[in-house]
Amino acid sequence: AYMHFTLCVNDRTAHAEELDLARALVNRSLMALKLTDYDGARRDANGAVELLKGLVASEREGESNAARLMAKALYRSGVASMGLGATLDAVAVLLDARRMAPKDEDVRLKLVECAARVEMTEACAMYASTRSVSSAKNLRELCVDDRAIDAKAPRRDAARKR
Repeated sequence: AYMHFTLCVNDRTAHAEELDLARALVNRSLMALKLTDYDGARRDANGAVELLKGLVASEREGESNAARLMAKALYRSGVASMGLGATLDAVAVLLDARRMAPKDEDVRLKLVECAARVEMTEACAMYASTRSVSSAKNLRELCVDDRAIDAKAPRRDAARKR
């Protein structure tokens, strides 16, 4: 499927309309996500967004093909950004997708997931500022190691019940 959409994108003569090219980019972005090629997925999704900007602005109220495709492209760009670890970028893009498709449950759930990641990152940063991080290779390792240690320790409330 990825190769099929690559052929569609590369064969620009078959795309008399920008909407068709944007659709091929959005579809190839999905295939790249399935292959965990987050850079390629984000590049294709962002390419589709650029193509669709003018189409969405000029689209009449009853026609929503470009707007729906734009929401899909923004969503896939956000998912790819999350895969690359660019959570704050993902939040910004997913908020744009939410504005384009306010009733889309997938977008809402991905925003919730992003918010949880941002909160975890902030919590780890605050925790790391109280600890020596020189022994940890990175902030994520510090947080993961300490949570693993805390999980193995007996809980205080369990000890009180005895």
